[in-house]
Amino acid sequence: MSYCANIRTLTKIEPQSLFKALADAGEQIVVTSSEFPCLHFGTFKYALRGVEVNQEENGYEVRAFSMSSMADYQLFPKVVCAIQELTGGDVYDEDSDKPLKYPKKRFGLKWRREQTEGSWNITCALIKNSDEPIIMNGLFAPFIIGKGLLNAYSIDLDNPTGGEDYKRLGYFLFSNQWAVKDMTSTASQLAISNPKNKKQKLSLSMISLKNGKVCDFEYVSYADLICIMNQDNNDMALARFKYLAHILPLDKFRHIDEWQYVLKEPLTKEDFDDMLADTKVYQEDDFFAESSWSGVCFKGDVQYLSESGHQLAIPSEFKKTKENAQIEGQKAPEYIIWSNDFALFFDVHPCLLNETIADKESSIRDFREQTSDKYGLIEIEEGHTKAGNHFCYNLMKAHEENGVIYQLTMLVQADSDVMVIACAGIEEGVTGQREAIVFELERRKNNVRFEDDSIVGWNKDPYDENIKTGFLMNLAEQAEYDSMFPSHPLSQLRELVRFIVEKN
Repeated sequence: MSYCANIRTLTKIEPQSLFKALADAGEQIVVTSSEFPCLHFGTFKYALRGVEVNQEENGYEVRAFSMSSMADYQLFPKVVCAIQELTGGDVYDEDSDKPLKYPKKRFGLKWRREQTEGSWNITCALIKNSDEPIIMNGLFAPFIIGKGLLNAYSIDLDNPTGGEDYKRLGYFLFSNQWAVKDMTSTASQLAISNPKNKKQKLSLSMISLKNGKVCDFEYVSYADLICIMNQDNNDMALARFKYLAHILPLDKFRHIDEWQYVLKEPLTKEDFDDMLADTKVYQEDDFFAESSWSGVCFKGDVQYLSESGHQLAIPSEFKKTKENAQIEGQKAPEYIIWSNDFALFFDVHPCLLNETIADKESSIRDFREQTSDKYGLIEIEEGHTKAGNHFCYNLMKAHEENGVIYQLTMLVQADSDVMVIACAGIEEGVTGQREAIVFELERRKNNVRFEDDSIVGWNKDPYDENIKTGFLMNLAEQAEYDSMFPSHPLSQLRELVRFIVEKN
């Protein structure tokens, strides 16, 4: 999410002439990208995300990002006006065909407040509804905002700009952006590649031991995976970065956002050995399992499961777990798909003998009566498989410690019995993208709006508009957006339903 202004002109400028014009106007800036087609810079000591200037065919686009610091928003109009003065071009607001007569007035104090408050409102709404942290690019390094960080600053997700706490958190974020600027991080040039697709890589944030000592670093920086490596004996382990808090000895670190940490005191070899052992707990056999699969749909190949004398065709992409396997201390599901975007956990439960399946309306009523507010209903549908077997399924979501988990329960009639299928899906890697993009699309269509410091139109019950409480479905979870996000776990669960209907 961002805000753009366009200066339409055929006059070309050199980056240094823009930087000099800003300096002459009293601006102290730090530049992280100094050549077109894209310049990136920010105000010294106060920038969080900075300002971007992109060279285009008809002029220049100046971009301010959501969740920027007040200094970023103050710099934005100064950059716009500097380019206008250098080129003599006209300034256009985003999505407008009329030039602005007074750009400085348009992007004044009121605009800056709107951008600041709007950014916080949208970010908190997305975190609340997706239950996932949001990863953003800062001027120097990524920063991550989630419920843990917001709670630490007593920020109300329903009213994030109602007090001074969000200003304190904003200061915390941009001051840490500058604090880590010159620190030694755990970032590395190393990455692991998918053996089936060499272009697909996962970046590594690495903590190493060499000659019995932990190699120097000052903060643990974000990457796809955290790597703990003993170079003395080549023992190593990898885990997804979101599990970092379960791996580090937190008494020796201080957090700089939701997931990243600065080292407060040196780590001992004993600390390192514990970290290595803990990382192995969260290590996956194959971080690219099934990642060569496009995710748009299952390929169509089947494998057959048997339960109580009945057969069920499921996608061949599901891999059977090892006997007695566990995930986070719990018995693992019978079948799993892992990818870098999502994970699906699949089980077939014992058949319900001599039973029939309830209809859709009864199933909706049973859900309302028997399910707690921890769960949110997304859809319940019924029909017949290709072979003529009656089925009914429900899709719902639940709050879990590490975010939102989507759950599918599907009942399929098999003669006089009912087969019970359960599948859960979680989002891996960078999360919250579906919600962020759809929120902006729906906002532009005026389906979502801010009203009295609350967001109207984003959440709704799929079957009863009068229900306003509980863990409600959001607009991003509508089936119409599955094609935009084929690798999202919700999209995959709906695709699994279609597969089972077609193949059984």
